[in-house]
Amino acid sequence: MNLLKKIFRNFLYLKEFLLINIYFFFENKKIVIFYFSSPGYRENLEYFYKFINNNKLSIYTIFRQKKNDNFENRSKVFFLGQRWVRFLKKVDIVISPSVCLDFKTSINIYYHHDILDSPLGSSRMIYYNLNNYRKVDFILVANSIVQNYLQYNLLKIFKKKQIPKIEIVGYNKINKLCKRKAQKQILIAPTNRNAFPSGTSILDQVYLKRLIIELRKEYKNYKIVLRPHPNNREFDMRFLSSFDVSIDNSSDYEKVYSESALMITDFSGTAFTYALRFKRPVIFLIRKKIYKIPGFLTSYYRSNLKFIGKASSIKNLNKDIRYLLCNNYQKRIYSFRKKVFNFDQNKALKTFLEKYINNF
Repeated sequence: MNLLKKIFRNFLYLKEFLLINIYFFFENKKIVIFYFSSPGYRENLEYFYKFINNNKLSIYTIFRQKKNDNFENRSKVFFLGQRWVRFLKKVDIVISPSVCLDFKTSINIYYHHDILDSPLGSSRMIYYNLNNYRKVDFILVANSIVQNYLQYNLLKIFKKKQIPKIEIVGYNKINKLCKRKAQKQILIAPTNRNAFPSGTSILDQVYLKRLIIELRKEYKNYKIVLRPHPNNREFDMRFLSSFDVSIDNSSDYEKVYSESALMITDFSGTAFTYALRFKRPVIFLIRKKIYKIPGFLTSYYRSNLKFIGKASSIKNLNKDIRYLLCNNYQKRIYSFRKKVFNFDQNKALKTFLEKYINNF
């Protein structure tokens, strides 16, 4: 069955690949490709479409997987596996929320999706990530905090070698108001456990079991949802069924985030995305080994946890959740958001596009 699925998927890829090339053949404008390995970040890049000069540039959107939603009402939307994109003819500009080095392109732009300087991983993973980052032409970031963090680390490792330009364009998605009311739901969203040393992530069977047992002592009528990092979906989570825990592996986090009254995480960058986007609090379960992660102790991320929630432990978990749910954190989170994004985000994005893209 898996073989048949693979054959069918590659047949669909071939069909899309031929169709894209037919479009390219008749194209008389410069080609811009937005490439999404996951549909989850597409909403943030929709702001780019508003400001790109359609008279000079022809925009194509390519998803790695088929996604049936309103986004596909746009023209020139395709889905194509990452291995297939390397066979496309050279295009002018590629913009992607993941580092995609398979395209033959004149300008490769990576849109970094962290709001703050959340840890990149173990020493080995930091080098791996930064080595990929330096191969693109531009890294677009949310604010000066992320810009300084990436620039410092790139220069520290690659000193005299060429590093990409790092441009601030904001994170417009967090300005979109969420009208959906939070339900009696707690979301557990760990970081990518594969990128960090053992004993740091909360996605650990023994630790996770203790966490759920503690939660269920007081929050029996709450729905508990675990949303593992996309790279951790192979983690064995069958034991959670006996604790009435739902698993969310959807490609887009919007629904589960908007329905959750509170998030529990370890040190994932998604915590600040959740808090600043939905103005709801976060519990950070900081295990001892986390402090050994390079850069964590001195990070802006660590020193500002208090503005969106509390650093806690399993022992104090229910007490801290009670405190966060009973106190209105919205004003505090909103004030912090204004501090982090103290500039006109639309203007920053327009400036970048006018300077490097629209006049390409």
